[in-house]
Amino acid sequence: MRGICAAIFVTAIVAGVRTRPPARLPGWALHSHVVYVLALVLAVVVLLCVMLTLAVQTIVRGRVPTALSREGVVWPEDPTRTTRQALATLQGQVDQVVVDVAEIAERAVLR
Repeated sequence: MRGICAAIFVTAIVAGVRTRPPARLPGWALHSHVVYVLALVLAVVVLLCVMLTLAVQTIVRGRVPTALSREGVVWPEDPTRTTRQALATLQGQVDQVVVDVAEIAERAVLR
């Protein structure tokens, strides 16, 4: 994990340093070359983190986001949790059937 974080920051720093700033720096950079480069580095870090998160979730876990917005990413419900809940419900129903069959068997033997 540390290697991935280091690679992201190194890539961002290299991208920030190697990019030539415009002749007139924008106002949001406060007309400072350092602020411009730092903003560029931050933008690259955020972009790489988002791309890496999407890639890992999609490739490793097989989950594709259902919505991307300013509030964040919405992922579908975890299929393992849903499956476990369904299996627990089914197991409860099977246990009840076993109890019912045992009662019916007792009644049949008593008659």
